[in-house]
Amino acid sequence: MDNRFSNRWPTPDLWGLFPNWAFARVKGSRHDRDETTLEPANEQDRLNEEVDYTAGEAELANGVVAPALLELIVGKLWGVEIFLGGAHWSLQLLDDSNGWTCVSGISFEDRSVFPMVVRSRLSDKNERPLVEIRIDGKAK
Repeated sequence: MDNRFSNRWPTPDLWGLFPNWAFARVKGSRHDRDETTLEPANEQDRLNEEVDYTAGEAELANGVVAPALLELIVGKLWGVEIFLGGAHWSLQLLDDSNGWTCVSGISFEDRSVFPMVVRSRLSDKNERPLVEIRIDGKAK
């Protein structure tokens, strides 16, 4: 089975086996990456600088829990891709002050969605998510 995804997202059914995803390395290069292709990261039980996305969930204001991929840049949460039914929503952090923007598919004015809590599937030894953040729906 080919676990590389070009110009599309890995399917949620694979996230249990492969929670962490990285941009594919360009063949013959140690550092160049193909940012159109995702593949399972080498590390699957922890987060490190290689991990570009980790599996998680978004708990919406109405109680619905949707699968999500959490975008990481050097280990910090930078974006969230949410998949609910056939819909795909994208949120992006504007800066380190927790200012978020809706990139596609959703509006901060939707009170059934915001505030939401986003958390990673991977947990620490005390079973707390490695990444957890509340996004209140207010652009800062």
